Amino acid sequence: MKQKVVSDNSSELKRTQKLEIKPHQKDDSRIIVAGLAHDFKNILGIIQGYLELMMMEDIPAENQEKIEPIINAGTIGAEILNKLIAVCRADSSQQMEIKSMIKPDVLRNMLATILGSVERLMLDETTSNNQETFGIILDACSRGVKILSQLLAFSKSDSPESHKQLNLNSLLQESMKLFTSGEYSSIKQQWQLEPNLKLVQGDETLLSRVIINIVKNAGQSMEETDLKEWHLKTENMHLNKNLFVDSTELKPGAYAVFTLSDTGCGIKPENLENIFIPYYSTKGSKGTGLGMHVAKEVIEQQHHGAITVGSEVDKGTTIKIYLPGTAF
Repeated sequence: MKQKVVSDNSSELKRTQKLEIKPHQKDDSRIIVAGLAHDFKNILGIIQGYLELMMMEDIPAENQEKIEPIINAGTIGAEILNKLIAVCRADSSQQMEIKSMIKPDVLRNMLATILGSVERLMLDETTSNNQETFGIILDACSRGVKILSQLLAFSKSDSPESHKQLNLNSLLQESMKLFTSGEYSSIKQQWQLEPNLKLVQGDETLLSRVIINIVKNAGQSMEETDLKEWHLKTENMHLNKNLFVDSTELKPGAYAVFTLSDTGCGIKPENLENIFIPYYSTKGSKGTGLGMHVAKEVIEQQHHGAITVGSEVDKGTTIKIYLPGTAF
């Protein structure tokens, strides 16, 4: 092949009220904001997907009535984010102020509505069979709150102060909890983790966004295939000299490497060469063309690593992420 706790969420949600957008000095600020909006929309899509599956189950009508407002809140949030992405994508001479498009109060209230409604549903005796699903939804909400924080203060999101030592294995396992049931239950997860994997210095929220992005894309690529498998592998790598991975130069040293392979439809060569171009998408109205571009920016520009994509049509796609390791 070519190559959590509910109260914590609420506290973090309140904290975002104090955050303000600060001027970003880089020319790519619009793409950064659009990328955050794209990833926030991904989280909303996961939440709505699980809730819609619950609506199809044999649950009391009164609970269906409680779930509908949550789905509607997510739809409103997605519409705001779509408009924000469209504005960021437009020619700069025709843009409105990005800050005025973010609608922080609406987005915060939307997450508060989802959190509050799910908490109440979890306490209802008639939803005892849905506790695992609610747990996944609350986990998604927690991730949404963190992305919202970055969306409101994106100029700080690439600061080294937000980086800390991370266990990539643990980060992968936590992120994959979003893909364990519902529409993803038919996809088998094959794990091969290096137990002594090098720690990495990174931003947990940013790297989690990358993982969720590429895993979600891989899941979508397997919608029409009979064999549905994610293969997740981590390993250590040591370089004695500089190595060019595609156009990115990796310096000598230790690296933690994550590989995600799928058994999906694959990517045509003419599309593969454009995969990291912002706003390039083969999904039509379903895609923004930002996921892979943001992933590349996060891995290469903010974590000094590299990302590669290899694919064969009708066989699947493999993505490799190289992150500099730290000393044990």
